[in-house]
Formats: sequence, structure tokens, C-alpha cells
Amino acid sequence: MGSFDFGKNIRDTLGEKGKYFLIFALLFNGFGSCITYLIITTDIVLPISKKLLPLFISEYVNRTNTVLFMGVFTALPLLFFKTLEPLAKFSEASIIFVPLVIIIFIIRAPVYFGSEMIFSASKNLASSVPEFKFFGSNPLPAIGIIAFALMCTQTAYQNYQSIDKSIVNGWRKASRFAVIVCVVIYLTFSIIGYLIFGNKVSPNVLNNFPETDNYINLARVLMALSIILTYPMQFYPMREILLPVFNISQEEIAPPSSFIENPNNASSSREQSTTIETTFNPKDSNFSYKNDSIESIFINSKATIMLTFTCFSITVIVAILVKDLGLLYKLIGTASASLLAFVFPAAIYLIVTDPRYSTIPLNNSSNFNSISQTENTQLISSVSRADTFLISSSNIDKVPVKAQLYRYVSWFTLFSGVVIFVIGTSVTLLSV
Repeated sequence: MGSFDFGKNIRDTLGEKGKYFLIFALLFNGFGSCITYLIITTDIVLPISKKLLPLFISEYVNRTNTVLFMGVFTALPLLFFKTLEPLAKFSEASIIFVPLVIIIFIIRAPVYFGSEMIFSASKNLASSVPEFKFFGSNPLPAIGIIAFALMCTQTAYQNYQSIDKSIVNGWRKASRFAVIVCVVIYLTFSIIGYLIFGNKVSPNVLNNFPETDNYINLARVLMALSIILTYPMQFYPMREILLPVFNISQEEIAPPSSFIENPNNASSSREQSTTIETTFNPKDSNFSYKNDSIESIFINSKATIMLTFTCFSITVIVAILVKDLGLLYKLIGTASASLLAFVFPAAIYLIVTDPRYSTIPLNNSSNFNSISQTENTQLISSVSRADTFLISSSNIDKVPVKAQLYRYVSWFTLFSGVVIFVIGTSVTLLSV
């Protein structure tokens, strides 16, 4: 298609209606993620605070005050930068904390296997193992939760651009490694959590452990730090989506005067950005700071500041009102992740591999017109090497056999995504 812009590819294949569905999915996913981060952080910090703080202070420690404190004093100060670049170190720290939490969890969880304290509530014997079922009572919301946990469709384009495109295997190996590691981590937490805690396992499995376990308390602190530092990563894309809705120029976030373009990059990042692109690279090589002045780092538009406070306030208020983290997971998964993970990728693939479809108009209308013809040819050639199944009507007869298999898989994925979106979301809303 000659484009690394998720929003543009949606518009070129699914039209304006597809764009609006994408905006809905990204906004719902962004707001939902920020809300879940505040809820999880509060659930983690609240019991620790009551235990460690002096008595005269702990009397004022409740869920509402904890949400406000964590939001105002930890998340809010990180929301007034023009880009995510100044937060790169925070992002790296949040990633480092996760493996430590996993190690502590794997070591400490077996200690509680068969504990009467855990299984007495569900009337199981202390030595019993909970019953395993291939399909539970709510399979569609469960699939939505898994999609929400593993979904990274909107970031795939920038991840691909960060890898040397002359080495196609580099992208394949990196993506396969990331998927495998995420699946292993997800299965580790889910299987061990269910084996230890049975049907009483919490959406935040750390809440199942006693507050007297200091090792788990350390894991709680690390997880809280990791999650709250991840809050801006979901907030900034969400804010960018809303800028054109309120007629706020994107240049007020990152004005040309604040940056100089890297001469080694022939294309302008501003030309490739769209109002619904939601991926950021904190170390984007397209720009470099002229200076480290306050004006070049922090937002100075009153409209943008007001929008930031408004969006932040919405996430805090909802986090205070909503206490069921599992329900929120289901709703986000079925209403947004089903579209981003299943419907959109499958629909795009089916359209661009349709014999009646030609990629020539897309290439001619792409954002790469500003690039020289040679560079444009090289870029499109690299995309073709990475995915030989993006075809036009002129070479449909040369499609590899695997492409037909992928079309069948895409039809199944598209159908599954629509079912999860419609039925799963309805079931979740009716259970509220």
C-alpha cells in the first residue's frame, strides 16, 4: 500500500466509516487503559499504605483519596510534555520492573498452593486442584480480554520502521519473539493464578496474596510504579486523537519552531502523521531538539492544557466510580480490542488481496509523494520483500498458495472479531 500510517490505510480500504470506527476503538482503548491503570495502582497501593503509614494518616487513606493521590501526584505531572521523548527513561524503567514482578510471582505463588486460607472460601479441600474447563461461561468476553492484553496493532507500523528494512528476517524474528514472550507471560500468570487461587482469582492476581508477604509487597510496589509510568503512553495518543475534534492545531503540541528536521530523513514526519495516528516513538529520529528550554519541552497552549486536564479528570472520576476491574477488562476487550486486533487487520488484508483491488491509487496518493522517486521505489520494494502477499489485480495469478490460506484465516478472524464486538459487548453491558 506504500504507507506506514494505520489511519490512512484504514481510510484507503474501509473508507470514512472505517476511520470513525478506528477513532472510536482507539479512544475507547486509550481511556479504558488509563482508567484500568489507575484502578490497578490504587488496588495495589491502598493496602500497603494502610500498613506503612502512621495511624493518624491512615485514617484518611481510602480508595477515593488513593485514586486522587496517585493520579494528581504521579500521573498528572507527566502529561504536559509536547511529546513522549522526555519520558523515554520512565518508559525504560517501567519495562525493567515487569520481569522482577514475574520472578517474585513465580517464586512466591507455589508457597500458597493448597492453602486453607485460599480454598476454604470456595469450599474446596486444602489439597484440591480447581476444575479446568476448555470453555467457561463467558468465552467471548474472555477472548476480548486476551485481545486487550496482547493487542499491539496500532504500534506495529512504527515498530517496523524502527528495524532495518533490508533485513526482513529481523522484523519477523522480533515480532515472533515478542508474541511468544507475551503469550508465555500471560499463560504463566493465568495458569499459576488459577491453580493457586481457583475461581477466586482476582483480575489483579497480586490482590489474592496476603498483605503480610513482604516479597509480594515488593512486587506490588514495582508493579504500581510500572503501571503508573505507563499511563502517559496511553494518554498522549488519546489526546492527539482529540486535538482536531476541538480544532486544536497539532503544531501547538509540536510546533516547527521547537524542532529541526533530521536532514538524513528525506520525508517529513509531520506530512506522514494523521489525526488518528496513535503511535509514538520517544526516540524518533525525524526530529531533534534545538534546545532544552521550557518552551521546547512543555506544552504552552491553553486549549491543550485544558484538554489535558479534562481527559485526565474523566479517567480519575471513572476510576473512582468503577471498582470492578474484571468488568472493565471485558468491556474494553470486546468493544475496542476486538476491532483493533481482529476486524481491522483482517479487513485490510482481505481488501488489498482482492483480485478486483489495485494498489496503484494507494501508492500514487500516499504520503510518500514528497520523497524522491528512487527513495519511494526503494521503500515500497522493502515493504514488498517484507510481505509478498500485498498484491494487485495485475499479478493475482502469481499469488503464493499460502496467500489463499491467509485469506481463509482472515475471513475467520474478521467473522470472529465481529461476533466478539457485537455479542461480547452486548453480554458484557447486560451484566452490568
